[in-house]
Amino acid sequence: MGCNTILIWSRSSDDSMEDMVKKLHDKMYLSSYEYEEFHTPREITSLEKLKIESRIVFKVTIDTFIYGQKYGLGDMKIDTLFLIGRFENSEEISKFPFEIHVFIPKENNNNTVNVLEQLQNIGWASVYLNKKDASKHLI
Repeated sequence: MGCNTILIWSRSSDDSMEDMVKKLHDKMYLSSYEYEEFHTPREITSLEKLKIESRIVFKVTIDTFIYGQKYGLGDMKIDTLFLIGRFENSEEISKFPFEIHVFIPKENNNNTVNVLEQLQNIGWASVYLNKKDASKHLI
């Protein structure tokens, strides 16, 4: 299942962000030049918008898992990430690349998160509309 995304988001639009996402693009990629774990682009295969403690959080699934050992989660294969806009006024995806904090659950297999305290920050990254830009880490 591919994840679609948006080119332009207008708060005056009658469509929800998720509707716009489905209409305009086929794929998104996550990558970071600052964190080796995300240096190689990972395709986002699903996207769900959540609200946790008044923050917009994007729960995503990536095509290539990361190992949990580096984050105290043993041999767990992590393919679900929680993304929060890196800047204070970045609660909606409005332009690309979209800069984000990358979080994972602090506990094994806890993909149901109710409070931000259940998450651990594992890096900064950006979300891109194509693999080429994600590979070059264009900002």
